[in-house]
Amino acid sequence: DNTAPQKAINLYRPSRENTIIYDRFGIHVINPEIPDINPLSVDLSEFGIDRGYEVLRAGNVDGINLYLCHSYYAGLTESEALFFRYNLITSQVSKIELTSNYDTVSYYNFYAHGGYLYYFAWNTENILSTGFEPGYLCRVPVSGGKEETLAEYTSGSEHIVCVVGDTVITSNGSKISSYDVSKKKKSELFDAEKSGFRLIGAERSYYYDGKLYFLAEKDMPSILEADEGFKEDWKTPDNYLIALDIKSKKWEKVFDFPVSLFCVTEDRIYYVKKFIAVSDTGVK
Repeated sequence: DNTAPQKAINLYRPSRENTIIYDRFGIHVINPEIPDINPLSVDLSEFGIDRGYEVLRAGNVDGINLYLCHSYYAGLTESEALFFRYNLITSQVSKIELTSNYDTVSYYNFYAHGGYLYYFAWNTENILSTGFEPGYLCRVPVSGGKEETLAEYTSGSEHIVCVVGDTVITSNGSKISSYDVSKKKKSELFDAEKSGFRLIGAERSYYYDGKLYFLAEKDMPSILEADEGFKEDWKTPDNYLIALDIKSKKWEKVFDFPVSLFCVTEDRIYYVKKFIAVSDTGVK
């Protein structure tokens, strides 16, 4: 039903209903109604994994499953990334068995949607020999199987922002792009420099009703209130909240003033307005 209201997708704190999965120094489950915070207990011993949870990273929630990646890293020549599905109702853990064309799979950059797990991969041997290796956008069925390479990216910092329908939205910090899986076509959606900004904070974004909300950074402003000797140290970027229509590629600043933090829900945008000495909150 296309007329039904869409729920905002919080891309950096994956959630299901009123429960927030928070990934920082370990994975935690937050119930804001109680309120209560508890570590997420995930037992991977049946898969022969007994290393610490500091290498277990949470991806997004798709349906009733939270997607996880357990990684081990010992330099460029020795690393592994194993993907898992964690059922939020039964707590059952399933390993996603995949056959990859590459020797390294990104453990921090993955997104599950529409029956597929999307991620970036590359060959570290080429990096060691030539100093450069493109990143490859890949996907595999969430049930496991053979990896499918979708597209090649020259930027080593490219990461997946989200997947909407058959479109994968990515960013390298200076540009936001899309890849249409069915048409096998890459398109540029937003260029920070051409739009009058420096950087894009797309890793902390919300998608809602056809628009991607993210922060775009301006040059460091001058600090008039600080003592002369501390002005440089006190500088912080001015970030403006941008709403980008991913179909028309049109964008607009949601507010004319800089914003430090924001949150998008079904019918509200919550934000913290940036001030030099004090902060203010607001609702639009």
